[in-house]
Amino acid sequence: MIDFDLFDLFRTMLFVAVGVYTALVALSAFAALSRVLAPVDAQRRLLRRYVTYHLLAIRWSRQRGELLQIGALLAALGFLSWAHRWIP
Repeated sequence: MIDFDLFDLFRTMLFVAVGVYTALVALSAFAALSRVLAPVDAQRRLLRRYVTYHLLAIRWSRQRGELLQIGALLAALGFLSWAHRWIP
C-alpha cells in the first residue's frame, strides 16, 4: 500500500515555491546591485546620494513595532516547525 501524506506534498510544494521566489529575488537584487556599482555618471551619482540620504534618515523607532512583530512571527514559525516532528 502506498503511504501518502498530504502535508508532505504541501510542505514540498511550499519549499519549492519559496526556493524559486528566493532565487528570483536574489538574482534581481544582484542585478540591481551590479547596476548601482557600474561606472558612475551624473544621474547615478545623484540617485545614489538620494538613496543613501533616505536610508540614513529612516526613523528606526517607528519601525521597531513592525520588526518585533516579524521577529515574533518567525519565532512562532520556527517553534511550530520544530514541534512538528514530535506530532505523529
